[in-house]
Amino acid sequence: DSGVFVGREDETDLLNDLPSTGTGLTAVTVRGMGGVGKTTLVWHHARRHLAAGRGPVWWIDAESPELIRAGLAALAEALDLKPDKSLTDLEASAQALAWLQGRTGWLVVFDNAENPSDLRPFLGSLTTGQILVTTRRDLAWPGGGMTVNLTTLPPDHAVTVLQELT
Repeated sequence: DSGVFVGREDETDLLNDLPSTGTGLTAVTVRGMGGVGKTTLVWHHARRHLAAGRGPVWWIDAESPELIRAGLAALAEALDLKPDKSLTDLEASAQALAWLQGRTGWLVVFDNAENPSDLRPFLGSLTTGQILVTTRRDLAWPGGGMTVNLTTLPPDHAVTVLQELT
């Protein structure tokens, strides 16, 4: 992270205003072309979520079903839900999903999602926290939740970013 973050005030406010506890809110998709700042926007939101003491945050690479299961299995391991290490990723991911569903206030990020069908089995069972999905794909995502469409930064903000980085 470069520490430079400007020009996304409306999107940041929108994400910060999302409820952080179980309201049945479906996933929020942050969509835009590669390099436009989807992951950076969500990363800044996740930092604010943690700083506000809303609950835990877990980041999952969502480019494939295998990576999603591995990310959830890593969550199970971090939570010590996989003490004997003999569970498969599928079993451990089920443990992580059960843990999340039993709590409120958490945030899970599915980063760089490629295919809505890859997320469908996981999103349906997560209703007690926040889910953010980043993607380059302009497709219908599971649950039909809110979509934040990111475009390139306005020129004045782009100049500020370049100046700060150099």
